[in-house]
Amino acid sequence: MTHEDPVREVKELVLGRLTGRRPSDLVNLNNERDELLGLLKGTIVNGEGNSSLVIGPRSTGKTLLVNTVLEDMRKSYPNQFIVIRLSGFALSDDKMALREISRQLDAVFSHTPGYSTTETEALEKKSMSETLSGLLAIFDQDNEDSVAVVFVLEEVDRFAATARQTLLYNLLDISQTSKTGVAVIGISARMNTREMLEKRVRSRFSQRTYHIKRPQSLDSFWAVCRSQLLVPYKTSFAKQWNDHVLVSATVRCKSACPASTNALPGTFFWRLSNFGLPQTPRARFVRVVHADPFIDPSKITQLDYIQGLSDTQSFVTGLSELELALLIAASRVEVKLEAETINFNIAYDEYVEMAKVIGQERSRATSGLTAGAGYRIWSKDVARSAWERLEEFDLVLPLSTNTKGTDASRDDIRMVKVDTGLLELGNMIGKNHQLYKWTRL
Repeated sequence: MTHEDPVREVKELVLGRLTGRRPSDLVNLNNERDELLGLLKGTIVNGEGNSSLVIGPRSTGKTLLVNTVLEDMRKSYPNQFIVIRLSGFALSDDKMALREISRQLDAVFSHTPGYSTTETEALEKKSMSETLSGLLAIFDQDNEDSVAVVFVLEEVDRFAATARQTLLYNLLDISQTSKTGVAVIGISARMNTREMLEKRVRSRFSQRTYHIKRPQSLDSFWAVCRSQLLVPYKTSFAKQWNDHVLVSATVRCKSACPASTNALPGTFFWRLSNFGLPQTPRARFVRVVHADPFIDPSKITQLDYIQGLSDTQSFVTGLSELELALLIAASRVEVKLEAETINFNIAYDEYVEMAKVIGQERSRATSGLTAGAGYRIWSKDVARSAWERLEEFDLVLPLSTNTKGTDASRDDIRMVKVDTGLLELGNMIGKNHQLYKWTRL
């Protein structure tokens, strides 16, 4: 075959991993893997009812962890359990979720003798709890051959945002009462997902929570990159590819981005404060691999550097000091709390804390000779107006466009996503700006 075939094979494998279409090796999550394996073993082997949450920033391997564990269980206990997957993004209400559960069960049992889809169609007309109980009763028809059920709920926080959280309540309730082994695994990027659960729902949750963190060092970051980029040695080109990837990790790219000394370390430290890790490097690799068989490290850092500045700088340089202070405070909170969303109250508290620090530093510098030499802390009402301007500029992006009840208290707790990373803000305002220190934790 021609040289294009092994090139295409490597591209498909690498791009499949980068885009999540192909599984990758699990890195730095062995402890969580062992614990989740034990939980599912109790459900599949012993018929226990279990539930857990897997929480962490996006692109940190939460879904990969769950899928890897499920694949391990399939190899150890084939045909002893089924998996039902629900996504909070795709299913906007509980009725849609029920129909999706029925559809997946129909697909599983379509070849089972004596099974009819009319069973699930009739159940859909009943209440939520009756429907779920009826669906699970199908598994108990023959106790000797009964199989366990594992529910995987992606973006489970969106199900928690529905009225009365009916789906979550009934799934967790059935996991405790059903004769069939039932496990409910929720996956979410929101750190406060457990707190979002109603009291009655939380009482049925087993309180097992696995917190997944992003890579905390360059070595762990590079381990993730290796698992994504290195390929098995099947052809001479595969070896060339692997050698090039390993060399690219240490290639100097000073001309591409002065802030970094080489490709991957530069990308790591650049994105550490913007929660694009490792999603943003993945996106860059996808674009580069499509264009050329080998990765050009300079393109990776250059793309990150250019995007980091982008058009956002024109907005940031035109902000008032209070607006800029609130924007920096919001970015600081995202990094400190490892959260993807925050609200005005949290950002304002961080602003007040930092303003007090800078005020104390100024007072000490003047030795108390000049009255009022501290740093002015604006009131919450004034700060709220500045926050609204940040929303107008799309520098903080509200997650909900619901305008019902637009009183100040609701606006203060409305969750938003900060559009600009902390390190990017520091590069935009420059080291001579009096708020530059705030951009460094």
